[in-house]
Amino acid sequence: MCFSEAPISVIAHMVADRESRYAPLGVMIDKTWFFAQGGRPVIYQLEAEYELLPEGIRYRHVRYEPNNGIDFTWEREWRLHADALALDPATTTLVVPSRDVAEYFKGEHLEAQQRLAADFGQDAAFAIEAFPWNFLVLEDLGVRVDFG
Repeated sequence: MCFSEAPISVIAHMVADRESRYAPLGVMIDKTWFFAQGGRPVIYQLEAEYELLPEGIRYRHVRYEPNNGIDFTWEREWRLHADALALDPATTTLVVPSRDVAEYFKGEHLEAQQRLAADFGQDAAFAIEAFPWNFLVLEDLGVRVDFG
């Protein structure tokens, strides 16, 4: 899994271009927490130095050859060598391009809760859970993204 430590001020440059390899969706998590889960910063180095790394940390290698135009250090990438990472809504913020996308997620959650509540009959009110996630909406920061 790859993450970026990019400041919010850089996110606009990362996602604003329609040709960008980044989608304007993401999660913000605490770096100290991520480190405790095993997340580590990548190791920027020459391709020829990859074999010098111990096998257990080769997943952290990122090619860095600025004289050849290969420089992704601006991404400030971190990686986690795992298939999954459980995120806690209390400590995670969802990054979305617009309020419409945030409302879409809230609507999907409400529909799922209503389907679940239908199974509870008269106790349905006890089955409804509030939407647990917080959002950072890029358009509220002046970042316009053509996402669709």
